[in-house]
Amino acid sequence: MGFHRLGMFPINAVPPITPVSAVSHHRAVSSHDPLARLVPARVHVLTGGPGTGKTSLCLRFIGAGLVAGERAAMLIVGHGSDLKASATRLGLDLDEALRFDRLILLRYHAEFNDRVSQTTRARNVVDELERLLTPMQPSRIVIDSFAPLVVDGPAGGSIVAALSAYLERSGSTSILTYPQDLSAGYDRRLEPLLQNAAAVLRLERRARDRVDLQALTVRAATATDSPVPGGVLPS
Repeated sequence: MGFHRLGMFPINAVPPITPVSAVSHHRAVSSHDPLARLVPARVHVLTGGPGTGKTSLCLRFIGAGLVAGERAAMLIVGHGSDLKASATRLGLDLDEALRFDRLILLRYHAEFNDRVSQTTRARNVVDELERLLTPMQPSRIVIDSFAPLVVDGPAGGSIVAALSAYLERSGSTSILTYPQDLSAGYDRRLEPLLQNAAAVLRLERRARDRVDLQALTVRAATATDSPVPGGVLPS
């Protein structure tokens, strides 16, 4: 109803790449970066405007998991080919992970908003996502972005609440991106997700080659003690 699975991309469409572990990250970040110490089996919300690097950080998170032998899942808004290009620049081979079923890549249907705006269908959205991901049991889940799930009307809050409950049941470590600044206002539809998140983080561009990562909310007491293996950003 709401999502479709993307397969492998043409292997010869991109030049050879280096292993993800060998990639150097040029964007300056703080040495106290919260994303480098994510809390296992918890949700993390990442906000920031266009071009701040949300998708790149999500890909590094997924790449670290694949290097560690974990399975991962991504739900995206844009084209799979664009994600592949971003991954290639980071030295991450999505085709290999897709080929061996270590990565499942999903995309929202073009008519997603129209379909889920109907209250009768809203309750089925997260059920469908769970049905697609459960057989794989991914250790890491990325939803980039979850904004399409925040629909107007009574369905909006129920979908977000169901998503939060599913992610908690899954036991996966997850990153959910959102394009708006959550510190600027309060949206009650997001409350179930934000209340359960281990951290709410914001990316903000300070200069052409510098993006700051700020922790808006950190609720998990183990955030600095039990990091997920394979940090996303260099220290």
